[in-house]
Amino acid sequence: MKRREFVKASTLSVAAMAAGQAIAKDHDHKHGKKMSIEASGFSKKKLAKVSETAQECVSTGELCISHCISELAKGNTMMAACQAIVMNTVAVCEGLATLANVDTLPKAEFAAYVKSCSAICKLCADECEKHKKHKECKACMKACLDCIKACDALLA
Repeated sequence: MKRREFVKASTLSVAAMAAGQAIAKDHDHKHGKKMSIEASGFSKKKLAKVSETAQECVSTGELCISHCISELAKGNTMMAACQAIVMNTVAVCEGLATLANVDTLPKAEFAAYVKSCSAICKLCADECEKHKKHKECKACMKACLDCIKACDALLA
């Protein structure tokens, strides 16, 4: 690093620290106060099953997306809808797996997320069923159906 670059980087670092200290002075909440985090109240066993099946949706979904991209590159435009819904499913299932593992959301809010995720998994399973001749789509469909069952069991 050249001397000029070093001086510039050092100056920026000092300025950033000064800005942080100025912001911290306006900081008015007390640190020792404990935040109340309560579990959702759902069965740990059912939460674990939801997390497991959601993670399987993510894994199989990523393989399905790769397959869709490959098919689209070959000109098979019928896979576009499949790719789109699977991408959404992977996103919500990643969140579901995390939320089920940490179990800190209130019950009503977590239940609403589970219902939404289940509905998205249903859309995905329906789309993948159209392409179940492809092993990736069939595996994704099965994972979604398993996740829906786990979500339904949790909410029952």
